[in-house]
Amino acid sequence: MGDNLFLECIRNVFLARRKQDERIAKGHNLMCIDVEILTYLYFCPDATATDIEHERQFKKNTISVHVESLVQLGLLERKEVKSDRRKVILTLTDKAVAIMEDWKRENDLLTKHLERGLTEEEFSVMHRCFGIVNGNALGLIGG
Repeated sequence: MGDNLFLECIRNVFLARRKQDERIAKGHNLMCIDVEILTYLYFCPDATATDIEHERQFKKNTISVHVESLVQLGLLERKEVKSDRRKVILTLTDKAVAIMEDWKRENDLLTKHLERGLTEEEFSVMHRCFGIVNGNALGLIGG
């Protein structure tokens, strides 16, 4: 590993997660970005395309194209907000929830694999440390 083991670890965990998303995408004839959009909506229900754009740092046009594709595939539904007709909420269909359940099972396996070999005490310390690092990162990005 390089001089900064911590950043190398983050990178490798990200790549492992990306590989998981690629497997899910391939298994459901989707693109990786489609899985990322579905995952975002799974954890942040009733979000808008703008929410996804800002959170995931995707271009507006990219989100629009993929959301439309997911609607056409029956994985997403658009719902107008009665109080603001310009705002459209995106919701997962039952078909998309089934894909996300596959994703969750894969993610649980990934997590168990990454934690393999850690004692309970090591896991507890790691969890506490990551909480601190996460808080520090949020402070840097203004979150």
